[in-house]
Amino acid sequence: THHHTFPHTHSSMKSSSFHTKTFSTLFKLRNTSRSGGVPLMRHSNLCILHPFAESRATRQPFSTETHPKIYTKTGDKGTSSLFSGERTSKSSTYFAALGDVDELNGMLGVVREYAEQLRSTMARGEESAVRHSNEQRTADEEDHAKEDAAKDRDVTQNAKVHLDAILAHLPQIQSRLLDCGSSLATPPSSSPESYLALVKFAPEHISQLEEWIDAWEEKLPALRRFILPSGGVTASHLHVARSIARRAERSIVALRETGDLDEDVMRYMNRLSDYLFVAARVMARCEAKEEVSYKKQRERKNRRRRLDEQPKSAL
Repeated sequence: THHHTFPHTHSSMKSSSFHTKTFSTLFKLRNTSRSGGVPLMRHSNLCILHPFAESRATRQPFSTETHPKIYTKTGDKGTSSLFSGERTSKSSTYFAALGDVDELNGMLGVVREYAEQLRSTMARGEESAVRHSNEQRTADEEDHAKEDAAKDRDVTQNAKVHLDAILAHLPQIQSRLLDCGSSLATPPSSSPESYLALVKFAPEHISQLEEWIDAWEEKLPALRRFILPSGGVTASHLHVARSIARRAERSIVALRETGDLDEDVMRYMNRLSDYLFVAARVMARCEAKEEVSYKKQRERKNRRRRLDEQPKSAL
């Protein structure tokens, strides 16, 4: 049986339980080890170790006899507890934000799986050259196209390096999303200062995303048109993750408007969607797929022309 080992401890839980239950409704602090008292976050869907559990945890593994059941029945009436102990409706803005962050984390897990498959394909030597559009271009567009093609070749030739970088980034980002969840489940308005200090989101994680974005932006062709979600299976899933990140950010903004938010969590989510967009562009080149450009509706143009040609009296 495969087990999932929680960060910061030697404890484990069956992965089938961990991965099939969402973390969208966190949390009631409780001790599950009579001898050690390792803090767990209890909520209606899952029981997980809080990221700051290490400071209170013993180094002894849990006994299987002390594991609580995955279901608690306490949320059967539509409420759940925040880390502060406050019990609130699952339809609240807190749990809406937690659910969106959790959904994003799940999608990044899908992206990782596709990226791993691509790396296996590359290891077999099956990568191909980037495909370029054959559409007609003006002289200026042709110059830009040559410049972009040179950058494309550079990224493609180093595809494995970029792919390895994305695969190294994603687990870090997924872990930071759990940290975001811990912070979101600890409202400043109803949590002790000691709790807030423990779940404070470190701003250096925002700077790290910016460094990754800047490094790739220097290598990618300039964006001269809007692009559609495209560029292969992995890149397209990164675009889906980007749209989920935007939704999560909107949910988090709703908490900001009430003052119940660590501002760095919102900044991280904003920067993360930018990272995912750039990562999707990089991944399209790793997958040797073309990014599809947005094209205006011809009918709208023709209709406008017809309207312009009509006498004013007829309008």
